[in-house]
Amino acid sequence: FGFAGALATELKQGDLCWFEELHCLHEPVLSTEAQGFSRPRLGRLLTSSTIVAQQRERVELRAQTQADAVDMEAYWLARELQSYGRQLSCCRVISDDGREDLPAWVVGLFEAKTSRQMIQRALVSVVTHR
Repeated sequence: FGFAGALATELKQGDLCWFEELHCLHEPVLSTEAQGFSRPRLGRLLTSSTIVAQQRERVELRAQTQADAVDMEAYWLARELQSYGRQLSCCRVISDDGREDLPAWVVGLFEAKTSRQMIQRALVSVVTHR
C-alpha cells in the first residue's frame, strides 16, 4: 500500500488502484498478485528513480509507457520479492492528479538529504501553510 501520482487523465486524487503490471524504464515488465482483491481499478504502474514533478513530464511518460500512475519504489520491491519466490500485491492511492505541476514545497521534500531534513521541511510547510 502507498501513494502514486496519476499519469492517466481519468485518475483523480484519492482514487484507489490495484496494479497488475509494474514498469520501470529499461527493465522487464513485472506482474503482480492482483487476483482475489476487490479492485476499484486495475492498471499499470511506472516506477521512476526521480520525482516526476512537472505536468509535461507526466504527459510524456504516459505516452511513452502507457502507465496509469507513477511511484518511486514498487518495481524494486516487487523485483526483490520475486528473487525470494514471492509476488507483490500493489495497491496505491492517487496523491495528485497530474493536471498541474507539483508545488515547490512538495518537490523540496524529495530534495532533502536526510529523513530529518525531510521532516523539518514538512513541518515548516504545514506551520506556514505553504
